[in-house]
This record gives sequence, C-alpha cells and structure tokens, in this order.
Amino acid sequence: MMENSGVSVSKVQIVDASCLSDQEVMLLAMFRLISHQRQKDLLRLLEVFTQATD
Repeated sequence: MMENSGVSVSKVQIVDASCLSDQEVMLLAMFRLISHQRQKDLLRLLEVFTQATD
C-alpha cells in the first residue's frame, strides 16, 4: 500500500483499514494520487501544524 507514498514505511503507523472512517479512506486515496513532491510538502505542513498545537 505504501509503495506509492512519499513516506518511508518506518514512519507509518500501521492501522487496520476497518478502523478508518470513510473520510479517512478518501483522504488517503487522494494523498496517494498526488506527486511525491506534493506529498512531502503536505507532510511538512501537517508536521508544522501538529507542532504548533503542542
């Protein structure tokens, strides 16, 4: 599943797909469709937001 993702497998938390909501599944599918560079950009942005809320 992660072969097209810009994230290394070591950084990914493995979750049972049945635990994901329909919205989460849709967002994951959309994420996998974007380019590797945009995936990296988005992950950096999300990282900044999560650090800002700490």
